[in-house]
Formats: sequence, structure tokens, C-alpha cells
Amino acid sequence: MRRNRYRAMRICLAMMAIFAAVYVASAQTSSVPPDAAVERAMRAGAEAMHENRPAEAEISFHEATLLAPQFPSAFLDLGLAQLREGKLDAAEGSIGTACQLDPKLPGAHMFLGVVDYQMHRLDQAQDALKEELALNQDNAEAEMWLGVIELADGHPERAVPPLDRAAELAPNDLNVLDYRARAHTLVARDTYAAIYRLAPDSWQVHRALGESYTEAGKTAEAIAEYQTALKMQPQNSDLFEALGNAYQKVSKFGEAEQAYEEELRLSPHNLVALYNLGKIAIENQENPKAGVPLLEEVVKAYRHSAPADFYLGLGLVKLGRDQDAIPYLEKVGHEGSTQNESLHDESTGEMAKRAAYELARAYRRVGRAEDSRRALAQFEKLKTADEQRETQQNEIRNKLQELDKHRALQTSAAPNVP
Repeated sequence: MRRNRYRAMRICLAMMAIFAAVYVASAQTSSVPPDAAVERAMRAGAEAMHENRPAEAEISFHEATLLAPQFPSAFLDLGLAQLREGKLDAAEGSIGTACQLDPKLPGAHMFLGVVDYQMHRLDQAQDALKEELALNQDNAEAEMWLGVIELADGHPERAVPPLDRAAELAPNDLNVLDYRARAHTLVARDTYAAIYRLAPDSWQVHRALGESYTEAGKTAEAIAEYQTALKMQPQNSDLFEALGNAYQKVSKFGEAEQAYEEELRLSPHNLVALYNLGKIAIENQENPKAGVPLLEEVVKAYRHSAPADFYLGLGLVKLGRDQDAIPYLEKVGHEGSTQNESLHDESTGEMAKRAAYELARAYRRVGRAEDSRRALAQFEKLKTADEQRETQQNEIRNKLQELDKHRALQTSAAPNVP
């Protein structure tokens, strides 16, 4: 866990460069004294911070504290400059003074917690961050730092709740997402390790191995693990679903169908099993007569399931029922979302493209020429977007391969140090 702590400490100062400046700016607008000299000093300090000159910022903010010794924002900004310089004792004193002068000053308790964390006082850091959250429960940075502290203290299971909350508040923050992923990964690893210690040949271990092989693209190995798990737990419908999904990945649709039928036997009216059986019948076995009723049952329960709507529409088209198919195909492009993510086994973008193509044909057959032309134009637009996206992905892949080669050359050229 020491590695987690050091990693967080390395990014701490870099993160200050991103959001400490925001707090510097907000502090100036909160309760700046009318004294023009104080205002000039605060502005000079803020400019220095924005330009990554914390030593100069410290001088300006220190001047502001001398001119206005009761102004909490000056002490907070002074502490942030000192924190950026790595002067932890000084930063603690300055930020602590800001908290005393104004216990409700935004950000003050959070940065005091960050200082405590860097000084390895984890309990005090947690207390300070919790004080910040008591003042502002929507502070994503404070939630993230709580999670970081729990990771550093060797408690990834305790890190998950605050990091989940931070991700909810700041869904595009890469630091938050990184730490959240690490916490969940560590919890999963520790949990499976505990299962393995308790029962190394249990069906749970074989299912976990199957999931791991699936994620790694080793589908044949995944199938073998799911089959082993089913020998131990033959009444587990979820295992049959996982097995069916794996068979679909390698185009063994007959075996997949058998797995989903077992799932449906064990879990009657299971909508995931009905969807997969309907899809296979329509898409892979050219048996829309069997697949359409299954998917009709699914869409009755899930009125906004793009995958079920698409395959039902496709099945109706194959049965020659274009008029009935059109409303379902139209919904795919407009709604494209599903209330049941387990049904969402294809991208809605690909489905929207296929739905536009089928709509163009269905419209033409029922005499709606203008609608057919519009659907065909939409199909071409989506097709072009897919091609552009594929080109971009290939470029990224090529760049990553070049970076890997460059790293390999650097590694091979590096001297061997005993």
C-alpha cells in the first residue's frame, strides 16, 4: 500500500496546479477587504500562482496577511502557495489560521487535510476532509482525497464509497476515475483471493476465472471454466447465461441456444434468455417465425430496449410484415437506450445504422418513397461516421504500437545495473 501513498503524493502538487488556483480566485471574490494595497497583493499572488511561480505568490500573499491579519482568504492562499513549494509545516500553519478565522471558508479544511495526508497524519487528514464535506457535501475533490487516504491506509473497501461519490460528482475527472478503478480492482482482487483461500476448486473460483478469460479474449478457456462451474452448480441460471454469451462470441450459436434454453428452464420468463434466443433465431438461424414471439414478450416488459426493438423489427421484416416492423425500427434510431444493460450486447450506433438500412427498404416496399430516401441518407451518414471513427482508432493503435517499440528500444539500450 506504500506504493499507493507515494503515487498520490507525486500527483498532489500537480493537482494543486489545477484546482488550487480556482480556490485562490474564489477566495479573492468572497470577502476581499476594501484596502487597495491588500487587493493588489492578492491579485499579484493569484497571477503568480496561475503562472506556476509559487515562491513569488508566497511573498505577495504573505504581504496581504501582514496588511490584513484578520482576512482568512489571504492565509488560505498563502498556505496553497507554500503547499505548492512543499513547505508542509508552513502550509499547515497558514491554512490552519484560515480555518480559525473563518471555519466555513470553502476549501480550507480540504487543503488542511491534504497537508495532513502528506505529513502521514491520516486520521487528522480524514477529520479535516470530513469537516469540508460537512460544509459542502458536493465537493468531489474532498471525496476523492478521502478515498486516496483509505487506499494509502490499506483499506480499498473503505475507499470505494467516497470514490464512487466523487465519480458521481465529477464523472470526467481522470484522477477520480483512476483512483476509483484502482479501489474496485483491489477490492475484487482481495475478495477473489479470499474465495480462493477458502475453496480453491469452488464453482465461484471457476466462474471468476471464466470472467477473467472472457475479458482477456480467451473465449475457449472461458467456456471450459463455465462448464466446470456448471458441473458443480447445475441449477445456476447465471452460469448458463455466461456460457451462452461466451458461445456467441465464437459463433457457436447452436450451443449458445442450448445454454439460454437451460437458463430459461431454470428461470422462467427470464427476459435476457428470451432476448438472446429470439436474436439467435432471427439473426443466425433464419427462423424469424420462432424468434418474433420471444422478442414480442421482451418488448412488452422493456418498452425502450433498442436491441430488442431492432431484432423484433428485423424479424418482422423477414416475415414480410413491413408495416408492423417500421415502428420498432424507427424507435432504435430515436431512443437507442435500454433500461436493461444486460440486453445491450451491441452498440446502439451499429444498430441505428442497420435499422436505417432496413427502414429504407421497408419504406420503399410500402410506398413511402420520401421516407425511404431520408432513411437511406441517414444510413450513409452513419456509415461514413463509422469509417471515420475506425480510421481514428487505427491511427491511435498505430501510435501506441510506435510508443511500445520506442519503449522496447529504450529498455534494450539501457545498461544493466546490478
